[in-house]
Amino acid sequence: MSYTNESGGTTTLGTTPLPATYRFERTMKQGDNLTILASIGGGTAASEITCAILLDGKEVKKLTGRGVDASAVPVYVIGQ
Repeated sequence: MSYTNESGGTTTLGTTPLPATYRFERTMKQGDNLTILASIGGGTAASEITCAILLDGKEVKKLTGRGVDASAVPVYVIGQ
């Protein structure tokens, strides 16, 4: 799993037990973006992974990936 962190850089994690939640505060301006990449390697046809981005507690983007190599990559741009 990788995500845009509180400093605007990228944090990459190895194998992460699910469900997983990460919270941080970051001051952002119009046009800044937040990206999360979550994937399942070697799953089954029935595997599913969902990623959501919340801004001030409100869900602004959510994606679900399905299948053997399921991935979900939600991207949210401030002001979108």
